Amino acid sequence: MIFTDKRFKPYLISIALILINLVVFIFCQFDSDYSLFGTNLDSGLISKLAFNTSEPVRLYGLNLLTSIFTHQNLSHFLLNILFFSLISFATEKYLVKLEFIFFIVITQSIPLMLTSLFISGDHLFLGVSLVCYGLFSLYSMITKKYYFFAIALTIISINLIIGPTDWFSLSMHLLGLMMGVSYFLLNTKLLGRRYKTY
Repeated sequence: MIFTDKRFKPYLISIALILINLVVFIFCQFDSDYSLFGTNLDSGLISKLAFNTSEPVRLYGLNLLTSIFTHQNLSHFLLNILFFSLISFATEKYLVKLEFIFFIVITQSIPLMLTSLFISGDHLFLGVSLVCYGLFSLYSMITKKYYFFAIALTIISINLIIGPTDWFSLSMHLLGLMMGVSYFLLNTKLLGRRYKTY
């Protein structure tokens, strides 16, 4: 069993989040508005779980977090989960479990709350990419492997070139990068935190 095997202990939160994403993705296949290759985002389960800037307190604000588990189609799901798996397994071992959860919650929710205040119109945000970029920058700062910033910016640039990334998604991804840096600096410079390196 994965959750009792000591080899997987450093990665339990990452594994749990991947499994929840998988369950939600499979469950959404039973929604008539959902398709593996393209989804009607205006109705159905996805529209309820995703974050919408015009309705930021839908589900009593829980859609700030439920949006992590929503994906537009199969390729979006696979790319997000691959991206998340690589960076979350690398980062989780540097943080205690509650801190890792806390970081994911604030990295997903703070940028979304801010954009709902300053961006007008109807913008949907789905997926775990915001958290991925936050983890990318946090991992880069903890390990001093700053080339991870270049990797993250390259991925953002490729998304812009091949599309269909819009300016809203671009700003969210850049805010995700900023969340990781801000969290690290707050902990190390203001609170005197020292991160263990491996």
